Amino acid sequence: MRPCMRVVVFALLSVQLIAQSSPQKVSLDLATVTVWLGMSRQEVVGKCASAGFTRLYTDKESITFENGDNGYWTRFKDDRLVFASREWYSSKGNLDPFRSTIAALAAVSDSESAPLNCTIRHEPLNTPENQFNRVFIVCGKRSFLLTEGTMDKKKVVGVSERIEEVAAK
Repeated sequence: MRPCMRVVVFALLSVQLIAQSSPQKVSLDLATVTVWLGMSRQEVVGKCASAGFTRLYTDKESITFENGDNGYWTRFKDDRLVFASREWYSSKGNLDPFRSTIAALAAVSDSESAPLNCTIRHEPLNTPENQFNRVFIVCGKRSFLLTEGTMDKKKVVGVSERIEEVAAK
């Protein structure tokens, strides 16, 4: 093989390896604010405040925000975002739970360039006061939680999208 061809082949292989090994930024849109795993707590707070979000709850490890009728949950470790969640279904919204589920899954599928590898887990949660049928659809660091059940004798239905830093096993 000619020397210039060797350089071209080596360069192409190097670019491909670098592209495969560089971590992909996992982000989630909380209404008009985009957050991503590893984002600083200060930056999350600043962006949410600038967008008019209200803080409902704050402690060392988490912040719950509200924007209109929508709630957003965040968790931090060492002042870096390790979890964020948003609801796709709201009883006050214009989509029913099924259409919300389709919209959430389609949005992720449309935004990914490679085929998604996901697992599905059924994890019911039953206590004397609450009975929930929960299904988790986990696609790497992105997941969906589908819930249906009763809480304090009231029917509860939910579709949420979440990003989470997955601990190494």
